[in-house]
Amino acid sequence: MKREHIAGAAGLWILSLFLGSCGAEAPAEKDAALITEAVAEPTAEEAEVPEPTAVPEPTEVPEPTATPTPVRDKNISIGEIDHYVMSPMVAAYFPEDEASGQAFRDLIDAVFAHESSVKLTDDWDNNLVIWNAATESPYFFVVDEDHLANDHKTLTLTYRYGEEEAAEMLQFIDDSYIEILNGCITENMSDLEKVLSVYHYFGERISYDYEWYDSLQAMDTGNRFEAPDIAVYDALKTDSGVCHSYTYLCQFAFQQLGIECIRVSADMASGDDSHMWPIVKIDGNFYNIDPTWDSHAEDDTVGLRYFGMTHDEATTDRGIQDYEAGIDVSYGEVVCEDHRFDCLHDVTDYHMNYDGTITVYREDGSEEIIDVREL
Repeated sequence: MKREHIAGAAGLWILSLFLGSCGAEAPAEKDAALITEAVAEPTAEEAEVPEPTAVPEPTEVPEPTATPTPVRDKNISIGEIDHYVMSPMVAAYFPEDEASGQAFRDLIDAVFAHESSVKLTDDWDNNLVIWNAATESPYFFVVDEDHLANDHKTLTLTYRYGEEEAAEMLQFIDDSYIEILNGCITENMSDLEKVLSVYHYFGERISYDYEWYDSLQAMDTGNRFEAPDIAVYDALKTDSGVCHSYTYLCQFAFQQLGIECIRVSADMASGDDSHMWPIVKIDGNFYNIDPTWDSHAEDDTVGLRYFGMTHDEATTDRGIQDYEAGIDVSYGEVVCEDHRFDCLHDVTDYHMNYDGTITVYREDGSEEIIDVREL
């Protein structure tokens, strides 16, 4: 047999064996396909096909965290008013002995009790100071006449109101200040925040009494001292007053808060009028502040243009005569030259946020939140 026939026969024999092992009887033309199929990957039924990887759920993106609203500080809780606070200028030369201090307290108590006389000390000079200190009290307005007796040791008193009416009026002052201070002062306030809060409160509440002012202007200069005074009680009762009313109201509030405040009175350079405003001590420095000029009743705003004025800004720049001599005599040197609050002098209105900040509105129409504790 020829070699190529032997080789062909052997190939056919091997192929038949292979096809028999697969259990398939395919036509010759499908041999190549069957061979390819025989060496192919297992079918899906025969092989473990891994589960398709699940598409991950989209991650929830949290909403941006909003800036938390500042929490208002807790209000103070004053239950009673100190009746014995004293003007710093009077306190500067008030006798230091205990007898004088007790006599002053007795005199204020006598006014509350509607007593006709009160025993002072055995010292004539001291009694004059005690008497003057009492007339500075916002409660003394119920007294009509007061004078020292012949022995210079007893002060006699007569009243312009009956006992019951006077008691109600004095209680009204106490109740008003308790409500005011508990409403506008919080526990964590600095002295500056307290001053700003009181300044805003009275600037917003009290309207300037032009009727009183016009009636004063119509009087002869020599008789103007006879004009009825708009004291603390009257201003609180009517929600109106003039420059000394704003000053008295603020000073008594500051005194209750332990903040030093001096009343300043000076004539206008024109000589036609006079003006009064407070000087307040904040963080060891003195500042002129003018709640009268910063109060705008027509649009219910309170500015800061006149808050923290230097001496020249408070006097020369406003057409007011010098006031330093009067303070030096009774109190001592008071220097108002710090420019700490210049950044507020274009503020036309502001509001307390009671969280250490104030919202200010400036002349250019812009609005800004200022951290008072960083001023």
